[in-house]
Amino acid sequence: MSDLQPPPTAPADAYNAEYRSPGRATFVKTMVWVVVAVVLIMVTLVYYRSVTVHGPETALFVTGDRSLDGAKVVVTSLDARRRSWTVLLTRDNNWKTPVLLETGEYHVRVTHAGNEITAADFSVDPMLGKNLPLPSAVRVVGSETIGEVVVTLIEVLPPTPPNPRPHPIKLSQKNGFHTIAYILPGTYQVTGTHDGRTVYSANLTIDRATVTRIDLANPPKSQNEAAEETSGEGK
Repeated sequence: MSDLQPPPTAPADAYNAEYRSPGRATFVKTMVWVVVAVVLIMVTLVYYRSVTVHGPETALFVTGDRSLDGAKVVVTSLDARRRSWTVLLTRDNNWKTPVLLETGEYHVRVTHAGNEITAADFSVDPMLGKNLPLPSAVRVVGSETIGEVVVTLIEVLPPTPPNPRPHPIKLSQKNGFHTIAYILPGTYQVTGTHDGRTVYSANLTIDRATVTRIDLANPPKSQNEAAEETSGEGK
């Protein structure tokens, strides 16, 4: 006969008895309920933030050019909160920028060099942005010798849709015979008159790539004149 005896089971029975003790079972149940409560609180907070905290859903896309360097764009919500966003057009953002917004109604005001370029109300829908192409800043320069001049611009090759015709520009002693006109890109017939007499006439193309200047004392040469000068230089 073998003298081998089975291993004692008392320690295992003691462990199982401890595990099944009322105190440990209560602790486990309590921890389960704590975890459930924490999960419910987190879900509630996420839902609350989704209802009360809104993120940008759309944008106003403002497009300018380097003639508008430093222009300030201020967008203000028309709801009760009256929130406001301010951006500048600079070389850093290539003179164009989106203003991220929620769905709703807003007012936009754009100023440059102390002048108001535009001020208007607008609305935006979810996932549908709104474009705001700004006119270029065109410097119009006269002189005391020429005197007071009224400059008018008539579209020759308007883009689609047509640009509104710019208001007449007046140069006088009051503005030092110098002003800035804000004109959308396009090709224009420019005419300057003094006491009913034409002192300046030229076609002018305004685009986003260049800064345009109208100098009444130095009208641009016609193509024929430029061709004659080039021909004379070759002789």
